[in-house]
Amino acid sequence: EATRQSGRGMLETFERFDYVVAMGNGEQDETNPYDVDNNSQKSVTARVQYNWRERFTLGASGYRDTLSLAGRQDGWLRSSGMHARWIGTNWRVIGGLDRGRRRLPGATIEVKESGSFIEGGYTFADHLTPFVQLSRATTDRGSLHEAARQTAVGVNYLLRGNTMLKLEHNWFRGNRANTRLGPEQKYTE
Repeated sequence: EATRQSGRGMLETFERFDYVVAMGNGEQDETNPYDVDNNSQKSVTARVQYNWRERFTLGASGYRDTLSLAGRQDGWLRSSGMHARWIGTNWRVIGGLDRGRRRLPGATIEVKESGSFIEGGYTFADHLTPFVQLSRATTDRGSLHEAARQTAVGVNYLLRGNTMLKLEHNWFRGNRANTRLGPEQKYTE
């Protein structure tokens, strides 16, 4: 009896764990990667996560690719991230961190990007969830350091099954170096 219970416990542990690994053609600028494969390099994407009692999820992911251009294959792209989610009776919180690095073929400057977000919400009557989300992104390109922040408030309304209606208001703000949001400009949608 003890062996069967241990076996079930092991099985339940593996049922809570999942992973995905994918290999693809990766990035290329010279041709459409879905039509023509002009290099021998492939991208690899992976994600692992653990679900505990259907309430808490913790996971990590990564991406790796070799970039090529006009026969040069000295460029690369790497990214990694992690995410967590907690779902209570009515409260829910989700968050994530990610970072990436890229160097184009023949380039000497490496681009580094990072981002993070956290979102919290409370569900009423099993279908109405107001939420608040905060996020931040940075890009470093040589001596240039761009940064942006976003705040979102909204409500999700579950219609049926997996169909949801979303109403959201966003505020964006960039630093002086941010080329899209300008020097301390605000953007609202």
